[in-house]
Amino acid sequence: MANEERRGLIIEAIASTEAQLRKLQEELGAMGARERLPNRRGSTLLDFEHAGLHYTCTYSCYDDGRLAEVFLNQHKTDSAADAFARDGAIFISIALQFGAALATLRRAAQRNPDGAASSALGRALDLIAADIAADAEAAAAAEATSPDDGLKAAIKAAGGAEPLARALGINPSAVAQWERVPAERVMQIKRLTGLPRNVLRPDLCQPQKDGDPS
Repeated sequence: MANEERRGLIIEAIASTEAQLRKLQEELGAMGARERLPNRRGSTLLDFEHAGLHYTCTYSCYDDGRLAEVFLNQHKTDSAADAFARDGAIFISIALQFGAALATLRRAAQRNPDGAASSALGRALDLIAADIAADAEAAAAAEATSPDDGLKAAIKAAGGAEPLARALGINPSAVAQWERVPAERVMQIKRLTGLPRNVLRPDLCQPQKDGDPS
C-alpha cells in the first residue's frame, strides 16, 4: 500500500475515533462510582487487521462476565494510529468501569454502510463481544453436559469414576460420557454405593417413606 494511501487511512481512522468518543460521551451521560478490577486478573488476547494495519487487543472481564478493561495497540509503535488506539482503549476502559455496557459502546461506534465498524477500536469491540458470547455459549453447553448431582454422588461414593466403572464391569470412558446415572444402572449402583435411588435419579424415584423398601 502506498504511503499516501496509508496516511489517508490513518487520518480517517483518527477522525472516526474522535467522532466515536464524542458520541460515547453523549451516550454515557451522568456516571456513578467507578468499579475497579482486582489487581490479579485473567485476560484474553485478540489479533486482527483493520484498514491494512495490524492490531493487538487485550481485554479482561469482571467475575460476572461483563467487559471491564480493554487495551489496544497498533504494531507500528509511536505512530498516530497506535496512539489513538491506545488512548481510545483507555477511554473505553474508564467508561466500562463507570458502568457503560459493551452494547452501548458498540452502538456508539461509527459504522460503514455494511454495518462493519469504521474504526479499529470499534472493530475490537465487535470482536470482544463475539468472543464473550462464544465463551458464554461454551460454558452453557459444558454445564448442560456436566454430570448431575446424582452421578457426582455415585462417583464420589465409589472413590472415583474409574473405580465405579470397574465395579460395574464397564469401560471408564463409558462413565465419562454419562450425564446422569442411566436408569438401567440405578439399582446396581445403589447396591455398590449404598446411595438411595432418589439420590441417584430423583427424576425417577420419590424420596423414601418410612416403611417403604429402599
